Amino acid sequence: MSLNLNNPELVALVRRVAHSTSSSFPAYVTSDDVEQDIWLWVLKNKASVSRVIRDNESWPAMLYSTMAKVAHSSAMTEEAATNRYSLDDTYEYSAKVIKTLLESVFDYEDWQPSPGPGNGMPKAKGQANETGDRTAMLADVNRAVVGLPDDQYNLIIWHYKYHKSFPELASILEVTENAARLRLNRAVEAIRRALGKKTPSEMREDFLRRSVTSNASANYHNQRNYEG
Repeated sequence: MSLNLNNPELVALVRRVAHSTSSSFPAYVTSDDVEQDIWLWVLKNKASVSRVIRDNESWPAMLYSTMAKVAHSSAMTEEAATNRYSLDDTYEYSAKVIKTLLESVFDYEDWQPSPGPGNGMPKAKGQANETGDRTAMLADVNRAVVGLPDDQYNLIIWHYKYHKSFPELASILEVTENAARLRLNRAVEAIRRALGKKTPSEMREDFLRRSVTSNASANYHNQRNYEG
C-alpha cells in the first residue's frame, strides 16, 4: 500500500498537530513551518506511516504522539534559531555545583538580588571575574534557598552562612552526625529540584535580559571548572 498524501484524515491530523504545537510558542514559530516539517517526517518515514495506517483503525491516535514530538522539535529549533541559542543549551545544576555556589552565596558581598519588580538579576560591582553568568548562577541558587521549607532553609543557613560543622549541626538537631549530613544533602537536593533545567522559553528570557550569547554554554564551562 502506497501512502496517499492527500488522505483527508492525514492532512487534517498534520494540520491539527502543527496548529496545536505552534500555538504554545511565540508568533514567529508559524503553523505552516511546523506543518512542513511534519510532512518532511512523513515522507521520510513513508513505509512505516503507511503500515500504521493500513494495519490500525485508530491510526490517527497512534500517529499523533509521534507527530507531536516532531512538531515540538521543529518549533524549538525555530525558536532557538530566532533567539540565537543552541538546543543543547539547556542546563541542569548538579548537586556538586550547588554546594560550590552555596559557599559563595552568603559570603559574597559584591552582589545582591534586585529587590521588587525588574529583571531579577543581581547587581554586580564590576569585578570581571565575578560578574556575568556565575553571578546569575549565584542569584539562581539564592532564590531557590529562600523558597525552601524552614527546616531545610535553616540547615543551609547554619552550614553555609554560619559555617556550622556536622557535629554542631547534629547537636542543634539532636540527631547523629550522619543524620545531619543526610538532612543537609536532602536540602541541597531540594535546591537542585527547585532550579531544574532551563527551558527554551527561559533561554529566550535570558537572551532578552542579558547580552549573553549562550548562558548555558558558559554554565557548562563553569561546571567543568567546579567539578575539575
